[in-house]
Amino acid sequence: MRILIDTNIVLDFFLSREPGNAFAKQIFKLICKETVKAYTTASSITDIYYISAKKLGNDKARNAIKLLLKLLSIINVDGDDCSNALIVPMNDFEDALITVCADKVEVDYIISNDNEFLQTDSIIANVISSQNFMNSIRSK
Repeated sequence: MRILIDTNIVLDFFLSREPGNAFAKQIFKLICKETVKAYTTASSITDIYYISAKKLGNDKARNAIKLLLKLLSIINVDGDDCSNALIVPMNDFEDALITVCADKVEVDYIISNDNEFLQTDSIIANVISSQNFMNSIRSK
């Protein structure tokens, strides 16, 4: 199974943010066991670093990024992706860009806890919360 992890899931994990932290930990366990192939975007990496550095400091944020680079495949974001995101019928440009990137690597799920993103009908991949994703894994 191939998944794209939204920025908020990674931040739930690194910053121990509730209520998503427990599910984010479970997702990262699946990634470590290679039960799922996980992706994030290069643009998410910069956001994750910036937010983590504000909360944890530069050294811890850099170590967090090093860990991500070992565990996740990073999807490059280019000008064509940005142009394509502009024509995706979504209000949030960042969500549209993630959707375009998910299509590039043909993921099965986009995992996000962004309520607006979860309510959007994505024509490319299933957008699912971390809790619902883990519940679906357990039921298989």
